Amino acid sequence: MKSQRRVQMVSLLAVVLCLLMASCSVPASNEGRGDEAFGTWSNYTLDNGQLLLGNKMYPAVCYSGYRTDRRTAEQCPSVEDIKEDMKILAAMGIKIVRTYNTQLFPQTGRMLRAIRELKEADPGFEMYAMIGAWIQCEGAYGPNSDHSRGDAGQNKREIDTAIEFAKTYPDIVKIIAVGNEAMVTWQVHFVPPSVILRWVQYLREARADGRMPERTLITTSDNWAALGGTASYRNADLPAVLKAIDYVSLHTYAFHDTYYDPAFEWAVPAGESGLTVRQQSARAVERAVAHQIAQYEAVRRYLQANGIRKAIHIGETGWASLDDSFCGPGGTCAADEYKEGLFYHTMG
Repeated sequence: MKSQRRVQMVSLLAVVLCLLMASCSVPASNEGRGDEAFGTWSNYTLDNGQLLLGNKMYPAVCYSGYRTDRRTAEQCPSVEDIKEDMKILAAMGIKIVRTYNTQLFPQTGRMLRAIRELKEADPGFEMYAMIGAWIQCEGAYGPNSDHSRGDAGQNKREIDTAIEFAKTYPDIVKIIAVGNEAMVTWQVHFVPPSVILRWVQYLREARADGRMPERTLITTSDNWAALGGTASYRNADLPAVLKAIDYVSLHTYAFHDTYYDPAFEWAVPAGESGLTVRQQSARAVERAVAHQIAQYEAVRRYLQANGIRKAIHIGETGWASLDDSFCGPGGTCAADEYKEGLFYHTMG
């Protein structure tokens, strides 16, 4: 891989803890659909009979192929650039790539075209996509943002483009995610659950009336807290969102919590002071994974309390190899390649 390549592989979709998967019970069916009360498409299978989600043979990453530290239309990677990246990812065993928006920049469209051309050249090439439709509030990123309502025009364009992608590339696009951390309030673009619900229902209608393939999963990707993990996010509309999506895509980051969550113990406990640095790191990562399991369990309990039985998959997690801010040498010192490797091996 050339040094200028910036293939961002900082999160996982399908590689999740077996413990987490086992703790969320959903019924199986021949068609990959469960009863509506248990979550539609809860055991989604591909044409080759493989499970799409929760399958360790189908790991996934969030993908952004920009070659510089600027994300602009001019800096967007070409189809040929993306083809090179997809070959690298495929050689690593990656089977699913996740994107974040559909029409702000041309990357997602180019990525789908690149995968299609690779499949045409080699029928054995296998790569699927989770397409994110960016959802934001009215006036996002400006001085007069209104978080009580969505940016209707922008959001509709994102969703309509996602539908078009799913229709054009049904063999590749398997999931549409309505928003990325669009409900968690520390994001400057956040919206209330009612906005997410509107567009989830819009997609369900498109799937029902044939405007997009019927085997397209619908979800929303958000931080565990905003999915009912903490009381401050629990309101009348959130259960409706969780009932309407096909599965829960949960984000959990013990790495970031080493700085932002004061209850998270990153310092070496007194009882471990005599251990080697490697042993201390291993114990710390074990606590980090336990921390994420606790976040997962908080969401699972919220679903259960609201009578919702739905598959939960880790939509995003990760550990940085380098950090020049809160989690680097001037902060928690959590970031380095060694702990990153420990984290991924422990999670897998």
